Formats: sequence, structure tokens, C-alpha cells
Amino acid sequence: MIVSRAAVRGVRLRRALSLGVLTGVGLGALVEIVIFLFPQILRLGFAPDPAALASALPYAGVVAALVAVVAGITVWFTQQARLLPTGTGSALVVPNLIEVAISGGTVPDPAQNWAIFVDLSNVALGENNSVDLSTGELERALDWLERTHDRILVRQAYGDFSGAMVGAGDLGVELRRRGFTLVHMPRLQRGAEKNHSDIQLAVDAALIARARPDVGGYIIMGGDGDFTPLLLQLRTLGRRIHIVARERMTSAALIAQADAFIPLDTIIGRDALTPTALRDTLATLRTALAALAAKSIATPAQGLPYLLRALGSDVTALGFRDVALFQRVVTDLNVVQVRATPAGEILMPGEVVPGQDALDRLLQAIGTSMVEFSRRKQRPTLIQVLEPIWKADPALDITKTTPLVPLQILQIAERLGIVQTEREHGTRELRLLPGKPLSA
Repeated sequence: MIVSRAAVRGVRLRRALSLGVLTGVGLGALVEIVIFLFPQILRLGFAPDPAALASALPYAGVVAALVAVVAGITVWFTQQARLLPTGTGSALVVPNLIEVAISGGTVPDPAQNWAIFVDLSNVALGENNSVDLSTGELERALDWLERTHDRILVRQAYGDFSGAMVGAGDLGVELRRRGFTLVHMPRLQRGAEKNHSDIQLAVDAALIARARPDVGGYIIMGGDGDFTPLLLQLRTLGRRIHIVARERMTSAALIAQADAFIPLDTIIGRDALTPTALRDTLATLRTALAALAAKSIATPAQGLPYLLRALGSDVTALGFRDVALFQRVVTDLNVVQVRATPAGEILMPGEVVPGQDALDRLLQAIGTSMVEFSRRKQRPTLIQVLEPIWKADPALDITKTTPLVPLQILQIAERLGIVQTEREHGTRELRLLPGKPLSA
């Protein structure tokens, strides 16, 4: 919501006056009661009868008026910082009032809130750029995004849900069940299926970015270069951006503007990973850092994305939301160290060898535990798997030492094939199934 500073002043004035009047009337009534019951306090010498009460009204009115003025002035100044967040220019951005009311009067943390926009025409049409709508690939991608992003408050999908796209009709039902708003965009002419919804998606996303400052991140599922102006607008507003699409079919300008690019193939399960893929990535990274250090070549901390790209490592394929999360985890595990130098922070090999770090040992324990659950023909929840492991070895509770949360740990284990997941039809509760155990 965008409002002018004049409107903000009007809101503050109305709040100050209403609160001041209510406070004044309340205290005035209290003064009336005190005068009626305890006249000796004011030493007026009259008895508590109707006549005395009537004579006390002027006193109560004066007190009420003074209290109203003082309370109004106090509210006017003290509510300036708390009523609305300050902004720049001639307008202020205020939070969605319904969200504020639901949260008990506090503004939700935008960093934890996301909006997702799915360009169905882009991800489901086009040569070598499709997900198979009839086999649940898009649903698997959405499952991944829901598990790796804190709270998705806005969900919108754009496409032709009339049946022109194979599988789109059933997908519409699934998207509605997930809380998506479906924006039906039938083609206007034959051959115009692929680009007809881009502009509508971009317009809606820009409007929501202005109206919902409580949403700090945007997931755009589609790789069309036409979205580049939208990304520039979102970045101007300080929003984080994650792009989900096929890498070779995604605009380079789009990837450059995004905070993270998530290859679609990695989250729908087309790219097969071995259980040791994470261990191999960490070993390769430490070896590269050691080789660079031996040649007196410093690797700046902010240069990790470029180093990983040069090594051919895709951390989103391993289950990490982005490179920033991966960097925090590996440094917290002491597989990689961040060393401060006069020239800035640089990366160095850590003291812990890949395969012996807490994350690797936790993944091994999860795989072993799943074998036992499978032997007993049980399908446990994530917490039923993790809690016994952490109780037996508290050092493996990396949620206390790294920024990883249980669902992110599950995502890593799932991407590595150590576990499989399945939702129960009735309760929609996530159940774990065994995959390939990670050997020591």
C-alpha cells in the first residue's frame, strides 16, 4: 500500500484524537466516582447525593479535557515511529493492515515471506524447456520450493487451464488445493501460447510488490527474458529474487539480475545425484582453495559463486537454496574457513575433512535409520527420524550450529537420494522412505 505523507499525518491525527478523547472520558468518569464516593478527599464539604454529583461535573469536565489534550499530544509524538515505517520521497510504504491485525499489531518480517509466480506457458511449452504436467513434475518442483522457502504468502499461476495444454486441467485442481490463484490466459490466436501471459504476470507482480511490503522475496518460475524489467523493478524495491527454469533456455540477463537461479531439472529429479555428491563437492572445493593458497592467490569470500561455477558445482542441485546458505553452512562446519586480511575476507581450507563433518555424519545416520524403519515396515516423519539421532549424539544437531533447519536437511538428503518423501493422501503429512544409504 502506498500512501502520501499527508495521509499519514491524517491517520496519526485521528489516532491521537480518538485515543486522547477515550482516555480523557475514562479518567473524567473516574474523577466523578471519586468525588461522589469520597468528597472529603477534595475537602468540598458536601454529602454524596445527586446535587453534589451535579456540582462536581465541571471539575470532571475540566480534568477530562486536560487529560484528552495531554494524551493526544503524547500519542501524536510517541506513535510517529511505531504507527508507520518511514520511507523516502513523498510517499510512505505501510504494511498490509490485515496482516498487521492477524499478527497482533506487529509487522511480519519480510525476509521470511515469499511470493511465487508460475508462468505455466513458459515452463510447460517449448522444445527442451518443458515439465511433464501429466506426471507430476511441476508438483515436485513446487514441493521443493515450499520446503526451502520459509513462508509463501502469495501464490499465482498463469496459463490456459481450459485443456489446451495437456495436463493443465488436472494441474489447475492441484494448484487450487495448494492455495494458488489461477489466472486463466487463453491464447488469442494459434501459435501464441508461449508468451501471452508474460505481461500479465509482470504487471501483477509489480503491483503486489508495491502493495505488499511484508513480502520480501519473489520466486519467478519461468526463464523468459521479457521478465528482466520486472526484476529490475523488484531489485529497486529491495526485494530478493529467485528464478526457477531450465538453465540453457533462460535469459542470461535474467540470471544476472536474480539473487539465486534454481535449475528446474535439479528439483524435478531429472538430474541424478549420488549420495556422495555433497562430499565430493566439498572435497573439490577444499582442494581448489588449497591449490590457490599454495600459489599465493587469495580467494575473496564474495567470490565463492564464481569459484563454484568454475568447478562445475551446482549447490542448488545438492539441496541448498542458494550459494549464500551453502557458504554459511560449510564455514560453520569448519570445512571452509573465512579469514580476515587487510585486503578483506578470504576463503581458506578448514580443519574438518569432508566426510567427517557433522552434516555428512548426520546424513549417514539418517540413511542407517531409514533402513531400520524400512525393516519394520514403518514410514516415519522427519522429526521421528531426527530426534533419536540427536539424542544419541547431540553433536549431530547441526540446527544449533548452522543455519540449516530440519526441512532443509531433509531436502539435502532427498536430493542426494538418501531418502524419498511421500505425502499421505488424507492428512498430507510428509512421510520418509528409504533411498540409497551413504557409506562412511
